[in-house]
Amino acid sequence: STPIWSFNDSDRGKDFACKYCGGSMILVLGNKVIHHFRHYDNSDGSCSHVETMQHLEMKMIVSNIFRDYGYNIDIEKFVTNDEGERNIIDVLLTKGKRRIAVECQYSNIQDYEVQERTRALGDKKFFVLWLLDSESYDVHGGARQLRGPEKFLHRINYGRCFYLWREQKRILAVKFNRIQRYNDYTGNSYYLKNTRSFSCKIPIGYKFILNYATDINSNKQYRMARIND
Repeated sequence: STPIWSFNDSDRGKDFACKYCGGSMILVLGNKVIHHFRHYDNSDGSCSHVETMQHLEMKMIVSNIFRDYGYNIDIEKFVTNDEGERNIIDVLLTKGKRRIAVECQYSNIQDYEVQERTRALGDKKFFVLWLLDSESYDVHGGARQLRGPEKFLHRINYGRCFYLWREQKRILAVKFNRIQRYNDYTGNSYYLKNTRSFSCKIPIGYKFILNYATDINSNKQYRMARIND
């Protein structure tokens, strides 16, 4: 499919349809905001696929980064699992036999959702790279609790998480060298980031390591694409 940022003034007034609900769409070309589509009328909430500008921008940046490194780009690739359920890969990177599913996550998401999605895509022979938004997940701020997906990704990615820094259009590999773990009165475990002992490093060349990683909490294996940082 043609990425939204490839459209220009010559495309104004053309007929567009939503790939999710089939409804009519308006092409919005902005100077101050990223290009986007919006429904003519979705007041009844009939289309559940509502995308934020930040998420769209993440996909655009990822596509541009890896296109420059020779990867073929497929945005919002539909994949159907064995149960007939349809998943959408945010950005699919292919080069030769490599198939890397990049999942761009701006909003918070529960760790079990990340696990299930990673497993489902792995069953279809995709290696999965999760990129979290560095601003939304407050990578540049002070000490805080790690949020849902960070807990799982920290374990599965050998003590690191990968974030997209939209402002600089780069990927950060954030390695947590020290994790404090404690139990509160509910018995739940939390992870805290010690800001004095973690490092942000920008990978050079964005070379991937594709391997099977085992989650020590569940002993399950996942197909993960890790940037060689």
